[in-house]
Amino acid sequence: MEIGKKNHTREQVRLELAGRILADLLRLNTVLGSGAGHRALGLSTPAIPGRVALTLDTPDWTLSLDDIDIDQLSIGQLVMAMYDYAYEQRYLAGQPLYEFKADLEHVEDFVIFLSSELLALFMGDRVHMGDAGNANWQALPDLYEATWARLSLDMGEGLSLKDLAILADMNERSVRNALSASGEAQLRTTGSSDSEWVDNDEARRWLAMRRGFIPSRFEKISGLFFFY
Repeated sequence: MEIGKKNHTREQVRLELAGRILADLLRLNTVLGSGAGHRALGLSTPAIPGRVALTLDTPDWTLSLDDIDIDQLSIGQLVMAMYDYAYEQRYLAGQPLYEFKADLEHVEDFVIFLSSELLALFMGDRVHMGDAGNANWQALPDLYEATWARLSLDMGEGLSLKDLAILADMNERSVRNALSASGEAQLRTTGSSDSEWVDNDEARRWLAMRRGFIPSRFEKISGLFFFY
């Protein structure tokens, strides 16, 4: 993630997510047989001749981005909640933060870090990907990192220097420079002198002095579910 630069737009995130899901569904077609991707989406299975689904051709019956309705998929709703939280500093999910954190594992395991040669083949195929063919496939990993950094802060956990750079909207080099600053401007790490971890209280103190940091706003809260 290029810290200190403008965040990805919501539309970029939606498009990349749809592209990743589409690539995985096309992969399912090759693993489980023609029409598996349609069935996974609850769509009627088209009549497909033979093993033609194993090619990268695009006949009329194949899946496309138009078949991926992000708003109707639980993973899509979760990723949009991540966007609200990480980039707009609004927590709207209404569930305890620890549950939200656990849900992030689905994004990590099945969207961001799921990889195979076949999946990469479809993700790189502009015929199938349509508008997502121009994606650099970095919007979701960047969003995941930004979400994790804010969760660590709001849940009272320690943060890395990279986490602080994300939250302060600074580059990581500037955060490292703060380690050798003097007075209140100095950022103090935990443990050894070469540690890159900062405890939560120190992170909050230092971030409070950064113009680029915006605290989280919690909305639709049902009960006490955060630690600070």
